Amino acid sequence: MKFEEFSKAKYGIDLLKVEVPVSIYNIEGYDQYDNYEPVFSKKEAEDFYRTCSEKSWLPFIYLSGGVTNEQFIDTLSRQPGVPKPKE
Repeated sequence: MKFEEFSKAKYGIDLLKVEVPVSIYNIEGYDQYDNYEPVFSKKEAEDFYRTCSEKSWLPFIYLSGGVTNEQFIDTLSRQPGVPKPKE
């Protein structure tokens, strides 16, 4: 994980911009997407997101990593501790 490295004071960074650790179409159970290719269980995906948030004291922004807006919102809203979007 580069979170730890780039969180070091020597870099003078105050915000990290990183791609999502797991795309929604790579998580089991999200077969509504045309590019569905499951690699991770929901639990494994949650663990990756949790690990990322524990690796840095800096705030960070997830970038979409080339997925559609719908997939990006779905990806973020399904992670632990994230409130569900209002309809």
